[in-house]
Amino acid sequence: MNKRMLSLCSTLREDIDWDKFFRIVEHTGDDLNSRKDRFDKSDIFELSLQRCSSGNVVWVDKIGWDHEVEH
Repeated sequence: MNKRMLSLCSTLREDIDWDKFFRIVEHTGDDLNSRKDRFDKSDIFELSLQRCSSGNVVWVDKIGWDHEVEH
């Protein structure tokens, strides 16, 4: 595995509070599942990942990818 991939793996493993992120997911549950609300729900989760990473993973919402890692 190259250095960039190892750095990404490290960021995903160490810099994200996964317990907090999945509490948000669990708390949201089946809410926001209507056809119109699903887009808002995905935006909430995308932003939550950024917040749970202390800004190390940034939600960019570009065509082809949603996040960038700051390292």
